[in-house]
Amino acid sequence: SKNTEQAGELLEDCCALEVHRLEIAGEKSRWVQMRSIGDRMLFVGLYQGFSLRAADFAGLEGNCVYFFKMDRASRSFIYRFRMEDGQIEELPGPSMHACTWFVPSLS
Repeated sequence: SKNTEQAGELLEDCCALEVHRLEIAGEKSRWVQMRSIGDRMLFVGLYQGFSLRAADFAGLEGNCVYFFKMDRASRSFIYRFRMEDGQIEELPGPSMHACTWFVPSLS
């Protein structure tokens, strides 16, 4: 097993993610798996999630899901899942006891 404590290292044994969209057509609804979200970034948290355009934020990558993962010491780390190739990597930054997303203002 690889040492996963180094920021930016790929986590091959982490997990797989799938993104689905709810299609509503009259009284019939169904969940459809998405292979790409284009230029969008999906931020998933414990109690909230939101999506932004990557083009509006320099340095961030589109077609990705950003999420938190807790380790055994109850510390949170930020990860990025690339929908294009299914790779999950830990992003550089501090470990925290609690994490939440703050929605940026575009104005």
